[in-house]
Amino acid sequence: MRHLSERGLFFLDSRTTTATIALDVAREVGVAAIRRDVFLDHHRNTHAIHRAFEKALKIARTRGSAVVVAHPYPISLDYLEDRLAHLPKDIRLISAKKLAIQRRAELALAQHPSFPHISPGQ
Repeated sequence: MRHLSERGLFFLDSRTTTATIALDVAREVGVAAIRRDVFLDHHRNTHAIHRAFEKALKIARTRGSAVVVAHPYPISLDYLEDRLAHLPKDIRLISAKKLAIQRRAELALAQHPSFPHISPGQ
């Protein structure tokens, strides 16, 4: 992570294991980092890929963003080529690096002592 930081790179945790600590380590050393929300092609069939993509859209609409990871399988690339050309108007693509930098800034702001914190019941 220190090498990433020194080179101005970011880290994307694909979360291939539930025991991952990579995102936390990246943030501890100040590396811009994000994690995958949806694995698009865990099952290589159009129906499953479509369900995963719809899940990503729902997450993006709820949280403001979603990170999707996929393999370069022909079925995945064909699906993405078609869907990305016809995204809903309320969805836009941004680079993973831009999102990682944005999230790092949001975390820094939230951890700043002057950031307003509201306790339950207030």
